[in-house]
Amino acid sequence: MNKQETDFDAIIKLMTKEKNETKSKKVKRFLKKALKIYYQQFEKATFTGKLIEYDKPNLNGYTFSKEAVKKMVDDFNEIARDERAVGELYPDSGENTIWLGKISHISKPLELREDGAYGSISTIVGANCAVKVHKIISNGEKKPIFEPRMVGDKILSFDIVGFEDVGSLISSRNK
Repeated sequence: MNKQETDFDAIIKLMTKEKNETKSKKVKRFLKKALKIYYQQFEKATFTGKLIEYDKPNLNGYTFSKEAVKKMVDDFNEIARDERAVGELYPDSGENTIWLGKISHISKPLELREDGAYGSISTIVGANCAVKVHKIISNGEKKPIFEPRMVGDKILSFDIVGFEDVGSLISSRNK
């Protein structure tokens, strides 16, 4: 049994509390099939690219040197390897709490290159906010804008703070 099927079982268990065991089994089978069909329409989307640039202000106006980014990336990669680097869609500004209902994606470990830190971020299939992300990007005209969530000099995750046109020549990061 894969993880997705285990998740379906947990959801179905919460949804069905029938006293009639036979009826309950039929309802559970039906719901499991319905959930599989529903979630199959949402493929996992993965975004790969530069997430932090050296010596350029980010959307929050912060600028990081190559040395500072290297230290942040080393610390972040420990979190990402443990699959704890989950991010939100439209986080509340100034909040350091990650709200489970707003989680939409998970970050993989970052890689340092000459011009910045690159990484891969994937939506979490079935997460409510991931469904919203898929609806926005499904026509291929929009892409998410990611911003690091930080406490002090540590990156906890990357959040989706907005969307921009795929075909735009100037990134909103550089406007």
